[in-house]
Amino acid sequence: MSFDFQYKDIRVTGDDKVYQPGEDTVLLLDWVLTYGHSSYDIDIDLGSGTGIIGIGNAHANRRYTLALDISLDALNYTVLNSRLNGVDGYIEPILSNEDISFLREDLRLFIMSNPPYLPVTDESPWWSGGKAGFDIILNLLLKLIEKRQFKLLFVYSSYANLNEFIEFINMCKNIHFVVLDSIHFPMETLYLGMVCKE
Repeated sequence: MSFDFQYKDIRVTGDDKVYQPGEDTVLLLDWVLTYGHSSYDIDIDLGSGTGIIGIGNAHANRRYTLALDISLDALNYTVLNSRLNGVDGYIEPILSNEDISFLREDLRLFIMSNPPYLPVTDESPWWSGGKAGFDIILNLLLKLIEKRQFKLLFVYSSYANLNEFIEFINMCKNIHFVVLDSIHFPMETLYLGMVCKE
């Protein structure tokens, strides 16, 4: 089943092989469109799906964005949707998980991600965030914290184990975590978090 999704001037299309944007996507996208002016060396849309976050970054900021996803279907939609939005010259699709080791270590990274964030395992890869709900973000941070300067924006759920995440952050040197925004629902709150190392 195909879908169309529009937020402000950005329109994307997809089908059941790619995550359909929703309120979680809008939480991140709205921040990128409003405040996301990056002065970093490389901008990354991690888990690009339809490509909407990278497209938003390119649309608002005219920034070249690497779009990483583990799904070839998602990357095909990222390419299609970047063309539909007139920013295909700013989006580079790359088949990859959170492994960014192919980038030089001296590059400062601005990473935007709406990862799977629910604290479940063995469910859909679109929402299974592992036992604590932070598996993808923690795996990425383990690769980043010792070697790079970065800013990471990511969505997480009130169902996730924030205490475990904060314990990890507190063990790291020169890493800062803040909550930038949230959306409240009757049974859940979604948060936009930022971790950075300057």
